Amino acid sequence: MATAVRCEIAVSLLRQVQGISEFFSGLKPHELEDLCLFVEVLTPRAAEVVIEERSQPTWFGVLCKGSLQVLQGGTRVGTLRTGDMIGEFSVMTGLPSPVSLQA
Repeated sequence: MATAVRCEIAVSLLRQVQGISEFFSGLKPHELEDLCLFVEVLTPRAAEVVIEERSQPTWFGVLCKGSLQVLQGGTRVGTLRTGDMIGEFSVMTGLPSPVSLQA
C-alpha cells in the first residue's frame, strides 16, 4: 500500500478514536499525520494472533473496532476494547511483549 494512502487511512481511523482514547484525545491534526508513519492498520481474522508473547513489535496502534484477547502463557488475562493501545509497551520500553494479543 502506498505510504500516502496508508497514512490517510491511519489518520482517518485515529480521528475516529480521538474521543475514546485518552492517548489521542489532545493531538492536533498535524500530530496525527506525523504518527501515521508509526501506526499499522491491521484487520485480523478471527483467532489471529496480532502480537505474540515475548515478541518485540516495532509498531503500535489503537484498536479501532472490536476486541482483542490478552493472553499470558496461553491463559486469558484480559480484553482490549475499542480505543485501547496495542504494541506501545515494546515501542516505548524496548522490551519484548509480556502478553499475546489475539482476535
